[in-house]
Amino acid sequence: GVAEAICGLDGKFLDCNAQFCKLTGFDFKEVLENGMFSLTRQEDMPKTFKMVNDLMASPEPGPKDFDKVCVFKGGRQVPVFVRMRVARDVAG
Repeated sequence: GVAEAICGLDGKFLDCNAQFCKLTGFDFKEVLENGMFSLTRQEDMPKTFKMVNDLMASPEPGPKDFDKVCVFKGGRQVPVFVRMRVARDVAG
């Protein structure tokens, strides 16, 4: 299956599926205590911020796709493919 997570505008995880927990090595509670930026390798931080900013500035919901390396439980670094979308309410 596909590992999926939902983040708020602040980057904090709001929800995830079991595959995401398995991939990261974190249990559900631990995932919710983190955010996408805490799992992002320092070298990939500028690219990640740019993707988030570009997506937020666009009238289109996405997706924006990119590759990066995530840092998971125990410091394990894993290359991942990220697909981001924005879910907007009626106010935009």
